[in-house]
Amino acid sequence: MTQAAVNNAIVLHRLSVSREDVRRADELYSKTSELQKILTNPEIPLAKKYDIIDKVFALDDTKELMKNFIKEMCKLGYCDEMRDIFDSYYRIDDEANHILKAEL
Repeated sequence: MTQAAVNNAIVLHRLSVSREDVRRADELYSKTSELQKILTNPEIPLAKKYDIIDKVFALDDTKELMKNFIKEMCKLGYCDEMRDIFDSYYRIDDEANHILKAEL
């Protein structure tokens, strides 16, 4: 897991993206092997990747913020790290919830 994946997961958490929204995006990304192949292929133009993201996520009730986040990760060259970003988000969210419960 790279520091970039952790940093991007922190961004998701700081934007207060809900765990459910991340889980739904993660599920779509993980179940759609074709989507993963397309997003991680450097030969496919970014505009085409955006079109595909829109089509895949239009079929689901995934929040616009998550769809735009994945687009931004592709734009910045982190599409191949989405799995690590999602995993990092879960870990960060678990730690934040644990700290919150400990403070109560």
